[in-house]
Amino acid sequence: PVEFPDNSQERYPPSSLKDKNGNLWFGCQDGTIWFFENSVLRQIPVLNQRAIVTILEGPDRFVYAFPQVDEVLKINPDDPSDIKSLSLNSGMLLFSACFSGSGDLLLGTQENITIAGIENDSLTIRGTISEFDYASITAIRRILKTNTYLAGTNGSGIYKLAFTEGDT
Repeated sequence: PVEFPDNSQERYPPSSLKDKNGNLWFGCQDGTIWFFENSVLRQIPVLNQRAIVTILEGPDRFVYAFPQVDEVLKINPDDPSDIKSLSLNSGMLLFSACFSGSGDLLLGTQENITIAGIENDSLTIRGTISEFDYASITAIRRILKTNTYLAGTNGSGIYKLAFTEGDT
């Protein structure tokens, strides 16, 4: 097994990503982010103490890490010390995220899916999908390269979402 360089026994990674270059990324429950490069596990220098619920590679090839609250972290995979913080609405509790086919973000929250765009290193809320009976959206996945998504909830089952061209 590969151990964390600081020998933390209590850290675990609830999210991971294999990017298009084959590099592995891990987001941990203690807010740390790790990058496996040249057979060495390196910590990404983020100031975050919230669990990383999802890590995604964006259509712009940047890596996006999603702490549970406050922000989205945009990391340059060519220089992982180049990190930008994109602010979220205060109080928004994230559980999942997914990029749409048009590059928007679908953010699974404690009560809905928020649709956000990334423009000039900031997030712009474009709308919400709120027909989930206040069930936390714990997973969102795009089905292949279609405009159809599956959204898993905590207690209300799985929803199938189909967007028409230009919706997201």
